[in-house]
Amino acid sequence: MRFDTKIAIIVRTDLADWRKLNVTAFLASGLAHATSEIVGNTSEIVGKPYEDASGNTYLPMFREPVLVHGADAPALARARARALSRSLSAHAVPLCQSLSAHARPMMLA
Repeated sequence: MRFDTKIAIIVRTDLADWRKLNVTAFLASGLAHATSEIVGNTSEIVGKPYEDASGNTYLPMFREPVLVHGADAPALARARARALSRSLSAHAVPLCQSLSAHARPMMLA
């Protein structure tokens, strides 16, 4: 299946593995909420509740693929600049201090 658009989450590679997972989940969880504030509806990004072949239902999921990439700080800055130059939505999301005393800004594009 081909998609015209994708969701990209870029996480700094110098974080511990568990923190990379935590940051990725944190950023992805805010995407639907941010979309509703920016666009006014989430139906473009979040689908309907998912039902598998056995009839089990799950919460709605993103309609688009989510690609997770790792980058160092300079590459992260270049990716953000490139997204902005292409008129793509790029959001720098600082981690809450409660998540880490060594929190660094992450990027969601």
